Amino acid sequence: MNTKEFKNIFKMLREELDYTQKDIAGKLGVSISTVGMWETGRRLPSPELYEQIADFFNVDIDYLYARTNVRQKIHFDPDGNAQRTLSSDQEELLAFYDKLNASGKQKVREYASDLTEQKKYIEAESSGKQPTQSA
Repeated sequence: MNTKEFKNIFKMLREELDYTQKDIAGKLGVSISTVGMWETGRRLPSPELYEQIADFFNVDIDYLYARTNVRQKIHFDPDGNAQRTLSSDQEELLAFYDKLNASGKQKVREYASDLTEQKKYIEAESSGKQPTQSA
């Protein structure tokens, strides 16, 4: 694992959640300086921490290791149906959606469709491009 790859992935994931280094350190049970060293490429987490970080950010561990650009692998139930774990953001959006009547649900679908047509709202991996680090 290249430290440069991990540091960029980790920092991008942290910033997507608008967490500070202190926030993430507290959530993962590590020091702020440890998070800082991960983000500067001076150190890498232990294998156990990789698992914890992957669980926290709801990403596949292979994504953290930069072995894939796919954030989450699709798992299949015994009947062969695709299963995907929802992130807390996705669960929250689904809970809001479930409260809406048919007209409200239609408006959400229309709005989501409009947003997906604007490049500034599209995830880099959805377009087949490498995720980029925000400035």
